[in-house]
Amino acid sequence: LGDRPVAAFDLCDEGPQLADYLPQFTTIADINDIRGQMAFFERLIAENEGAKIIDVSHRIFKNFFTIAQKISLFEEARRHCIEPLILFVIDADPKSPEVYATIRRWFPEASLLPVRNMAKTIAISTRDTPPKARTAPASLEVPLLSFSLRALIDRQNFSLSEFWRAKPANLPDA
Repeated sequence: LGDRPVAAFDLCDEGPQLADYLPQFTTIADINDIRGQMAFFERLIAENEGAKIIDVSHRIFKNFFTIAQKISLFEEARRHCIEPLILFVIDADPKSPEVYATIRRWFPEASLLPVRNMAKTIAISTRDTPPKARTAPASLEVPLLSFSLRALIDRQNFSLSEFWRAKPANLPDA
Protein backbone atom coordinates (compact mmCIF):
# COMPACT_ATOMS: atom_id res chain seq x y z
CA LEU A 1 0.00 0.00 0.00
CA GLY A 2 1.14 3.54 -0.64
CA ASP A 3 3.52 2.27 -3.33
CA ARG A 4 6.14 1.44 -0.68
CA PRO A 5 8.75 -1.06 -1.81
CA VAL A 6 8.30 -4.68 -0.83
CA ALA A 7 10.33 -7.83 -1.32
CA ALA A 8 8.69 -11.19 -0.80
CA PHE A 9 10.43 -14.53 -0.42
CA ASP A 10 8.70 -17.83 -0.97
CA LEU A 11 10.09 -20.83 0.92
CA CYS A 12 7.11 -23.04 0.10
CA ASP A 13 7.53 -26.19 -1.90
CA GLU A 14 3.90 -26.80 -2.75
CA GLY A 15 1.14 -24.87 -4.44
CA PRO A 16 -0.40 -22.48 -4.39
CA GLN A 17 2.66 -20.42 -3.52
CA LEU A 18 3.08 -16.74 -2.79
CA ALA A 19 4.99 -16.51 -6.08
CA ASP A 20 1.83 -17.65 -7.88
CA TYR A 21 -0.12 -14.68 -6.54
CA LEU A 22 2.56 -11.95 -6.48
CA PRO A 23 5.21 -12.95 -9.03
CA GLN A 24 6.36 -9.35 -9.55
CA PHE A 25 7.43 -9.06 -5.87
CA THR A 26 8.37 -12.62 -4.98
CA THR A 27 11.65 -14.51 -5.13
CA ILE A 28 11.57 -18.27 -4.67
CA ALA A 29 14.26 -19.14 -2.15
CA ASP A 30 15.83 -22.42 -1.10
CA ILE A 31 17.49 -22.79 2.31
CA ASN A 32 18.24 -26.50 2.09
CA ASP A 33 22.00 -25.92 1.70
CA ILE A 34 24.54 -23.45 3.14
CA ARG A 35 24.88 -21.46 -0.09
CA GLY A 36 21.12 -20.94 -0.32
CA GLN A 37 20.91 -20.05 3.37
CA MET A 38 23.66 -17.44 3.09
CA ALA A 39 22.13 -15.83 0.00
CA PHE A 40 18.66 -15.76 1.53
CA PHE A 41 19.49 -14.49 5.02
CA GLU A 42 21.94 -11.86 3.74
CA ARG A 43 19.24 -10.49 1.47
CA LEU A 44 16.83 -10.24 4.41
CA ILE A 45 19.22 -8.02 6.36
CA ALA A 46 20.39 -5.99 3.34
CA GLU A 47 20.29 -2.24 3.82
CA ASN A 48 17.28 -1.06 1.83
CA GLU A 49 13.92 0.46 2.48
CA GLY A 50 10.67 -1.44 2.42
CA ALA A 51 8.95 -4.43 3.88
CA LYS A 52 10.22 -7.97 3.49
CA ILE A 53 7.78 -10.83 3.62
CA ILE A 54 8.69 -14.49 4.00
CA ASP A 55 6.17 -17.23 3.28
CA VAL A 56 7.24 -20.36 5.17
CA SER A 57 5.50 -23.67 4.49
CA HIS A 58 4.92 -26.28 7.16
CA ARG A 59 7.60 -28.46 5.55
CA ILE A 60 10.40 -25.87 5.83
CA PHE A 61 9.07 -24.29 9.04
CA LYS A 62 11.33 -26.13 11.51
CA ASN A 63 14.43 -25.66 9.33
CA PHE A 64 13.77 -21.92 8.90
CA PHE A 65 13.28 -21.20 12.60
CA THR A 66 16.19 -23.44 13.64
CA ILE A 67 18.50 -21.50 11.32
CA ALA A 68 17.01 -18.18 12.46
CA GLN A 69 17.76 -19.14 16.06
CA LYS A 70 21.32 -20.33 15.33
CA ILE A 71 22.30 -17.17 13.44
CA SER A 72 20.42 -14.81 15.82
CA LEU A 73 18.39 -13.48 12.90
CA PHE A 74 16.01 -11.36 14.97
CA GLU A 75 18.79 -9.72 16.98
CA GLU A 76 20.68 -8.94 13.77
CA ALA A 77 17.51 -7.55 12.20
CA ARG A 78 17.04 -5.17 15.14
CA ARG A 79 20.66 -3.98 14.79
CA HIS A 80 19.70 -3.01 11.24
CA CYS A 81 16.55 -1.23 12.47
CA ILE A 82 14.27 -3.96 11.12
CA GLU A 83 11.29 -4.85 13.30
CA PRO A 84 10.37 -8.51 12.66
CA LEU A 85 6.76 -9.58 12.96
CA ILE A 86 5.83 -13.26 12.87
CA LEU A 87 2.29 -13.98 11.72
CA PHE A 88 1.56 -17.51 12.93
CA VAL A 89 -1.44 -19.08 11.22
CA ILE A 90 -3.30 -21.21 13.77
CA ASP A 91 -4.84 -24.37 12.42
CA ALA A 92 -6.65 -27.41 13.74
CA ASP A 93 -3.48 -29.50 14.03
CA PRO A 94 -3.05 -30.43 17.71
CA LYS A 95 0.63 -29.44 17.46
CA SER A 96 -0.22 -25.84 16.52
CA PRO A 97 -0.36 -24.48 20.12
CA GLU A 98 2.85 -26.35 20.96
CA VAL A 99 4.70 -24.89 17.96
CA TYR A 100 3.38 -21.42 18.81
CA ALA A 101 4.73 -21.78 22.38
CA THR A 102 8.11 -22.95 21.04
CA ILE A 103 8.44 -19.89 18.80
CA ARG A 104 7.49 -17.69 21.76
CA ARG A 105 10.24 -19.31 23.88
CA TRP A 106 12.90 -19.25 21.15
CA PHE A 107 12.23 -15.65 20.11
CA PRO A 108 10.90 -13.77 23.16
CA GLU A 109 11.95 -10.42 21.66
CA ALA A 110 10.04 -10.98 18.41
CA SER A 111 6.53 -9.71 17.83
CA LEU A 112 4.38 -12.81 17.39
CA LEU A 113 0.80 -12.45 16.22
CA PRO A 114 -1.48 -15.48 15.88
CA VAL A 115 -3.72 -15.39 12.83
CA ARG A 116 -7.05 -17.10 13.34
CA ASN A 117 -9.03 -18.23 10.34
CA MET A 118 -12.58 -18.20 11.67
CA ALA A 119 -13.42 -21.09 9.37
CA LYS A 120 -10.88 -23.24 11.25
CA THR A 121 -10.38 -21.71 14.68
CA ILE A 122 -8.72 -23.16 17.78
CA ALA A 123 -7.47 -21.61 20.98
CA ILE A 124 -3.91 -20.64 21.92
CA SER A 125 -3.14 -20.03 25.56
CA THR A 126 -2.19 -16.46 26.48
CA ARG A 127 0.16 -17.78 29.17
CA ASP A 128 2.77 -18.16 26.40
CA THR A 129 2.43 -14.50 25.55
CA PRO A 130 4.52 -12.05 27.59
CA PRO A 131 2.53 -9.46 29.59
CA LYS A 132 3.77 -6.55 27.42
CA ALA A 133 2.51 -8.27 24.26
CA ARG A 134 -0.93 -8.83 25.79
CA THR A 135 -1.67 -5.12 25.48
CA ALA A 136 -1.59 -5.47 21.68
CA PRO A 137 -4.33 -7.27 19.80
CA ALA A 138 -4.46 -10.90 20.92
CA SER A 139 -4.78 -12.15 17.36
CA LEU A 140 -5.60 -11.21 13.80
CA GLU A 141 -9.05 -12.55 13.02
CA VAL A 142 -9.83 -13.63 9.46
CA PRO A 143 -13.64 -13.65 9.29
CA LEU A 144 -15.77 -16.09 7.38
CA LEU A 145 -16.18 -14.83 3.84
CA SER A 146 -19.34 -14.87 1.78
CA PHE A 147 -19.37 -17.28 -1.14
CA SER A 148 -19.08 -14.51 -3.76
CA LEU A 149 -16.20 -12.77 -1.98
CA ARG A 150 -14.40 -16.08 -1.45
CA ALA A 151 -14.74 -16.86 -5.17
CA LEU A 152 -13.19 -13.47 -6.01
CA ILE A 153 -10.29 -13.80 -3.57
CA ASP A 154 -9.53 -17.40 -4.57
CA ARG A 155 -8.68 -16.33 -8.13
CA GLN A 156 -4.97 -16.72 -8.74
CA ASN A 157 -4.69 -13.24 -10.24
CA PHE A 158 -6.50 -11.54 -7.32
CA SER A 159 -4.52 -8.73 -5.66
CA LEU A 160 -5.53 -6.99 -2.44
CA SER A 161 -3.49 -3.93 -3.41
CA GLU A 162 -5.35 -3.67 -6.75
CA PHE A 163 -8.64 -4.26 -4.92
CA TRP A 164 -7.73 -1.41 -2.53
CA ARG A 165 -7.08 0.95 -5.46
CA ALA A 166 -10.26 0.13 -7.38
CA LYS A 167 -13.05 -2.06 -6.02
CA PRO A 168 -14.59 -4.27 -8.75
CA ALA A 169 -17.86 -2.82 -10.07
CA ASN A 170 -19.77 -6.09 -9.63
CA LEU A 171 -18.99 -6.43 -5.90
CA PRO A 172 -21.70 -5.19 -3.50
CA ASP A 173 -20.57 -2.82 -0.69
CA ALA A 174 -21.61 -5.32 2.00
